[in-house]
Amino acid sequence: MKKSDAEFNRFLMISTGSISEIVAILDICLDQKFISPSIHGEYLIKCESVIKQLYGFSKILKKNK
Repeated sequence: MKKSDAEFNRFLMISTGSISEIVAILDICLDQKFISPSIHGEYLIKCESVIKQLYGFSKILKKNK
């Protein structure tokens, strides 16, 4: 893996952590009734999709080293 690929892979992992923080915030918003369960579910699905895409891209980078 080239250095730039390794750096980009680190960026992808940091991005995954940021999405996980968003999920935690969504949970708090739901608990505080700032958002409805349907909105919470909709955004959870979107977050899970982005996390899967980031992990998939990371695997491709590691595979091509």
